Amino acid sequence: MQKAGTQAELTAVKAGTAEVTATFTNFEGTELKATCKVTVTASETENKTLTDGNYQVDVDTGNKMFKVTNCILTSEKGKMYAVITLSGTGYDYLYMGSAADAAEAAAKDYISYVADEAGKYTYKVPVESLDKGIAVAAHSIKKDKWYDRTLIFSSASAKRIIADGTYQVNAEAGGKMFRVTDCVMTVKNGQMTAAVTLSGQGYNRIYLGDVNNASDDEKRTGSFRIRFLQSSIHFRFR
Repeated sequence: MQKAGTQAELTAVKAGTAEVTATFTNFEGTELKATCKVTVTASETENKTLTDGNYQVDVDTGNKMFKVTNCILTSEKGKMYAVITLSGTGYDYLYMGSAADAAEAAAKDYISYVADEAGKYTYKVPVESLDKGIAVAAHSIKKDKWYDRTLIFSSASAKRIIADGTYQVNAEAGGKMFRVTDCVMTVKNGQMTAAVTLSGQGYNRIYLGDVNNASDDEKRTGSFRIRFLQSSIHFRFR
């Protein structure tokens, strides 16, 4: 029973058209009925996808032995795939499915790693959905055994990034004593770095972070990594 003026909400879980009848009593005690047809299209029930582009995305695995430290997800024409980087180098192959199925699958269906510049193992995997567990099997090099794992790609964490290349960009420093006159940003494998030129010669080192956390061996010169565009980056200068 609903009070007058209130609304009922219907959640549809399958595509199609259904006739819905709602019955409620108004303030005068009169019973009223309303019938309508509700149509839910397939696109409203399918898995979430992102608009075409490249994104930095957080990935949860729920397993400390299978931790994703970086993920670049690409969405193109309704299809998604991701290049994920694992924290360790203990797995030589991934398989989209269960460990039992992986043990029986042909080698051509395995996803082999590609080592990045830092020696970390990266894997290119298809992404069927966001915010839902995707079954993946990981093959241990040491134990020669397949293990069941899960990948959950977070849509809420998705940050759009730009394609690989070199770009001339504007950089705002927000201070007269520290003015950026030139900034060249390089994007490679989803990672962004920037080389900045200052108006003066009063600084010889840059540290990304709070001044209280800077140590002598962490101070950097010339270029630094950018995680997200249009976001503030804290520096310590010397």
